Amino acid sequence: GSVPHNAANGLYRMVLDRCAEAGVPCWVDSYGEAMDEALGGAHPPALVKPNKQEYGRSRKWLSATEMHITDAGAEIRVRSPAGRFRLVPPKVRELNPVGSGDCYLAALAHARLTGMSAIDQLKYAVAAGAANASRADVARIAPSDILALVDRVEVEPANA
Repeated sequence: GSVPHNAANGLYRMVLDRCAEAGVPCWVDSYGEAMDEALGGAHPPALVKPNKQEYGRSRKWLSATEMHITDAGAEIRVRSPAGRFRLVPPKVRELNPVGSGDCYLAALAHARLTGMSAIDQLKYAVAAGAANASRADVARIAPSDILALVDRVEVEPANA
């Protein structure tokens, strides 16, 4: 999310430092000055999800161990310890994309915590984002909505 006031730009960096002290990996999905500070800190996020435009403005994103670059319903590029991948979401009738990135990350966390394979984690996350975009309401998807799309997600190795 965003930081509501410039006075709090160090918030993510502070949280990342505390998470590192506790040995807890921290994912951050944000932008702007607060995110720049987080990326430039001693303990950058374990995972970030910039959109293509945000990524194009700064190479600080590369400080994260894992990066998922989104492009408004188009392909997603992933650089992770498991490899580099190009993800193609299934075609859906888009009603409201708001919250799709949040659903993507929540599904990725769920898939990772439940022990899915690296490829299945990515497919589950992409399917969740697409499922959300196909609904008028925001972030009200069920596991069945995700599972209905997961086999239509394309995952390919990527060089960049």
